[in-house]
Amino acid sequence: MRKLIADRDHVLVGGHRGCACEYFENTIPAMKEGIRRGADYLEIDLQLTKDGEIVVYHDTELSKKCRLRGYVHEHTLEEMQKALPVNTLREVFSWASGKGICLALELKSVPVDM
Repeated sequence: MRKLIADRDHVLVGGHRGCACEYFENTIPAMKEGIRRGADYLEIDLQLTKDGEIVVYHDTELSKKCRLRGYVHEHTLEEMQKALPVNTLREVFSWASGKGICLALELKSVPVDM
């Protein structure tokens, strides 16, 4: 990211949650579309699940986007993946690796209703 900022010759465009206008936010398909549309970097949100997995998901409370109730940290990765499209940070890093894609990571650590 530092190199991206240092070498810029234009205003940087960030893909907020990927391209949430076409795909479920913070998923790899949304990220691919954000890059395809010209984003210089992708801003993604990270949270820990009950079983200690790092997932890429924005809202701390789940009921707005799926049938689960409560907070991300109260559910396992498996529960979340059964209820909605969600990627792990490991999956995102694997996808982005070697492609020159810069990621801005936002860490969500406390349950706050957004």
